[in-house]
Amino acid sequence: MSQTRQLSAIVVSVVFLSVLCSGATITVDNDAPGPHNGSSWARAYNYLYQALDAAGPGDEIWVAEGTYRPATAGDSQTATFQLKNGVAIKGGYAGFGELDPNARDVEMYETILSGDLNGGDGSNFASNGKNSYHVVTGSGTDETAVLDGFTITGGNANGSDPHNRGGGMYNFFASPTITNCTFSENFASAMGGGMFNYQSSPTITDCLFIENTSDDDGGGMRNYLNSHAIITNCDFVSNTAFEEGGGLNNRKNSNAIVTNCTFIGNTAATGGGMENHVGSAQVTGVPIVTSCTFIGNVASVGGGMRNNDANSIVTNCIFIGNVGSGMNNRNNSPTVTNCILWANTVGSFDGSGSPAVTFSNVEGGFTGAGNINANPLFVQLGYWDATGIWVEGDYHLLPDSPCIDTGDPAYVPEPGETDIDGRPRVLNGRVDMDAYEFLNSDIDGKGNVNFVDFCLFAAHWMDTNCGTCDGTDLTGDGNVDSEDLRELVAYWLAGAP
Repeated sequence: MSQTRQLSAIVVSVVFLSVLCSGATITVDNDAPGPHNGSSWARAYNYLYQALDAAGPGDEIWVAEGTYRPATAGDSQTATFQLKNGVAIKGGYAGFGELDPNARDVEMYETILSGDLNGGDGSNFASNGKNSYHVVTGSGTDETAVLDGFTITGGNANGSDPHNRGGGMYNFFASPTITNCTFSENFASAMGGGMFNYQSSPTITDCLFIENTSDDDGGGMRNYLNSHAIITNCDFVSNTAFEEGGGLNNRKNSNAIVTNCTFIGNTAATGGGMENHVGSAQVTGVPIVTSCTFIGNVASVGGGMRNNDANSIVTNCIFIGNVGSGMNNRNNSPTVTNCILWANTVGSFDGSGSPAVTFSNVEGGFTGAGNINANPLFVQLGYWDATGIWVEGDYHLLPDSPCIDTGDPAYVPEPGETDIDGRPRVLNGRVDMDAYEFLNSDIDGKGNVNFVDFCLFAAHWMDTNCGTCDGTDLTGDGNVDSEDLRELVAYWLAGAP
């Protein structure tokens, strides 16, 4: 073959591969008038399962606001939205009839995937007996299968195995990518009301698991048998498990990496917020929990967290106001560093385990290098009201907190590591004991940087040799000058909370 023909063949191949990789955009809108082929918002498919049937690798499916079910009324409970490799499914679009149908806002244009096949669900799982076992299924997929921007609700895994697991989402040997999703009011009679992962390692980011229920383990999520989920910037709120792990349950060598997450008001028999029951035969690592909050969770054993045969690594976390201990440990030696355990109803730690605790603020005290036992001085400590409801607080630190710059002096943050607010993990040369890094430019100590802070700063503008100048000397050089102004403005413009 001549060089010219070889070059032509290469060009044709590159063009073909480019077209193949770019894929098509397939639209779904239950208000579209049609005819329906997914080529525009007017011609959008009315049903998401039609678009899934038509989609191939490289395609994106854009779904307009509305409610979508995996089948029609009266169909089998096995009906589910099955993810596909190479296909990204994105919700939150304005859709047909809107001024800008391509506008995307997952809150304004809520897109719901519902297991309520008959459209007759009531509150507290009433009338859901014939709902889909699993609203979404990721089984057999890899990270190129993407679900982004949906509310997943109404799943009812009330059948026999495996249809008793993963009401919201069921993953079997899968590693899909899940982003900006809410898993709400899903049920499993066995495990994983919101999500169940079996030998699966999904990447889950910016998601909310709220009011999901399991009659066994993992009200919000259950990771089982070598499932190594990566969970980042997620909230687990008011989920219930009647056995282990109200919010999250990691079991049988399932070593989740949980970062910048909140666990609030979850309930279980053991491990209200999280239970790690990895097993003594673990060989692939341990659960790693970093910059997370465990607040107002409830359990008979381990209100905030329970580690059962699991040497978890817990760093820069707070355990506040949990009913039960902050952390229960059994047959293990978890590592706890730069944490605060305070105001838990039966103390900070209990159980037969031997946690290695260092540079942490532990109510009641605990042996270990750098540990203290002092009021952490939060902006506002939450409390249980007379009706048994947890009233949320604000767990940013006040300027005179003993937890500021008193974490492990040898701690070196990972590249790009942040606190739970998204700020750099170390702001003043030494890490704090807290999920939140203290922000110097939060002058009034209210947990945000705003006009009030600027006014306080302006009152000391150009003061010299004034000590801390009521907290306005942000750089600590004794003067209030342009360097301090730059720091204040930088956090203000960044929207630092």
